[in-house]
Amino acid sequence: MFDYEVLRFIWWLLVGILLIGFAVTDGFDMGCRYSDAHHR
Repeated sequence: MFDYEVLRFIWWLLVGILLIGFAVTDGFDMGCRYSDAHHR
């Protein structure tokens, strides 16, 4: 299997990708992409 260092590196890599992805999209995945005028 993997040793502790490799697993820790993979974990922080995934966490970093998630944080960067959320920062780039700026919460668009939460449904804030469209304004209120679009729903009316």
